[in-house]
Amino acid sequence: MATRLDAATNSKENDAEIGADGAGAGVAGAAAGALTGGGGFEHVRQRGDWDCGLACLEMVLRRVRVRGSGVMDAPRSTVWTVDLLLLLHRFLPPGCPLEYTTTCAGAPPASHFSLEFYAKAPGDAERVPLAFATARDRGLTVREEEADLGVVAAELGAGRACFVALVDYRLLRCAVCGAGGRAPSYQGHYIVLTGCEGGTLYYLDPAGAAPSGGCAVEFRAFSAAWAAAGTDKDLLWVGLL
Repeated sequence: MATRLDAATNSKENDAEIGADGAGAGVAGAAAGALTGGGGFEHVRQRGDWDCGLACLEMVLRRVRVRGSGVMDAPRSTVWTVDLLLLLHRFLPPGCPLEYTTTCAGAPPASHFSLEFYAKAPGDAERVPLAFATARDRGLTVREEEADLGVVAAELGAGRACFVALVDYRLLRCAVCGAGGRAPSYQGHYIVLTGCEGGTLYYLDPAGAAPSGGCAVEFRAFSAAWAAAGTDKDLLWVGLL
């Protein structure tokens, strides 16, 4: 549900809302154009060890031709997906489709705070439910369910949408640049899903080192990283206008 990487790899937060503001060789040989879902995306690198989610939002906003939002300057040390939802709603163009699916749309489960990654932000247990309440008050679509990855793949393949996904970075390894987490336990990290072809998923990693940030992985490997304990299978769906 949130992210924070070790130096140069992600993050969650403190108020009800963020302030103003193992793939195969075939995957490694994917064409450079496909790595960014057919074009239109710009890679944005995260600045610190917690702002991967904000960097993902900046990539999405640029894709829908929104610039100068200042989203990367949000004063935070932890960011949850519901925070990203509220920020996207603020900056996306009118009429741009936006949905959030999660298996936990409210107070974080106590089991999260048994993980070292989450133990450093105990105050979020009270703040996050308030952020969900704010999202509902604003009429935002929050579905407490597991997203259908078949639909996700179809939307990506057709170029109709992109997705911001929370994954356990330890379980994700780019076949192009080798980027991935190396923490001894759960390591939350946000990435932008940009395309899908066959069994290959293309994505942008704010901590990645591939040319233009374009990464690729087998879809089943992504599925395992996205479904890991601690992620709540969080997924933000943004329609591409």
